[in-house]
Amino acid sequence: MMTIAYSLRRKDVWDAYWFTWRTGRTLKVSQLFVAGCIVFVVTSLRAASRPPSRYDVVIALLWAITIILILPIYPLVRFKHQVRTLTISSRGVNTQIGSLSREIPWRIVGRIRRNGNSLYIIGKTGNSFAVPDHAFSSLADRDAFETAAREWWEMSAA
Repeated sequence: MMTIAYSLRRKDVWDAYWFTWRTGRTLKVSQLFVAGCIVFVVTSLRAASRPPSRYDVVIALLWAITIILILPIYPLVRFKHQVRTLTISSRGVNTQIGSLSREIPWRIVGRIRRNGNSLYIIGKTGNSFAVPDHAFSSLADRDAFETAAREWWEMSAA
């Protein structure tokens, strides 16, 4: 079992968002779904008593694009800056922030990736843990944590 305690910074959240967007399809598909819903709703509201015009569709597309461009800001506003505790063991990942806690078994972890100054433990649903290098007191501790996480995750897949 290995436990670390750290606080995320806004830059960590920003980097995690774009890493998730670049490397997975779940976030992109979700954004397309949201955009489609916005286009449908806005077009329907604008053309409630008549057939939709091209202008209605253009307005709806502009709304959808605006919302999609604003979506990356949401995690920055909602992120928890409090100290979080992350424990990995042969059973999975346990996280705690304040009084909130959750245990994620390794079988629902889809991949573990290192990118830049962070380690990402990514669930099959697309949710992830961003573990920045500043969470560790040394590179040796970081490498030991990553090695243990990968070994336990690979053992659970076998």
